[in-house]
Parts: sequence; structure tokens; C-alpha cells
Amino acid sequence: MSPDAFERLCKRILRESGFVQVEVTGKSGDEGIDGKGVLKIGGLISFVVLFQAKRYKGTVPPAAVRDFRGAMVGRADKGIIITTGIFSRS
Repeated sequence: MSPDAFERLCKRILRESGFVQVEVTGKSGDEGIDGKGVLKIGGLISFVVLFQAKRYKGTVPPAAVRDFRGAMVGRADKGIIITTGIFSRS
């Protein structure tokens, strides 16, 4: 599966999970943000959630998580990394 196709799959997964206004924003120079969506809770609260799609065979390194958190600063308070790999304890 190409990286673009995986990002579109992540968009679909989020929409199927109840997110609205989900869009893929990943492109060259996106600083690690592949997309965003809005999660509404109970009709009273909503959060902008950024996501990053990691099509990995192995472990997502801690540096990738730190980089994503850094890219989120000033854009959103919530984020999700969706991966085909695994996360180490660190």
C-alpha cells in the first residue's frame, strides 16, 4: 500500500470511529502532520485531533512520537499516531 493510500485508510478509520471533518493534509513540508479531524463528545465538547500515519514494519521509534508532539504545538492539543507497526515501552 502506498503512503498516500495508507493516509486515506487512516482517514476512513477515523470517520468510522466517529470523527467528523476528517481530512488528509499530508504533503511535502507538512512537518509530520498527515491529517486532522474533529472528535465530538456528548454534543457539548469537541476537539481538533491531528493524526500521523506511520506505515512501519517494525517499531515506531520514540523520536517519531516526540517529533509529532513537537509538530502539534500551537495547532492542537490532541493527536493520534496510527501505525501498522508497534510502539516500544519507551
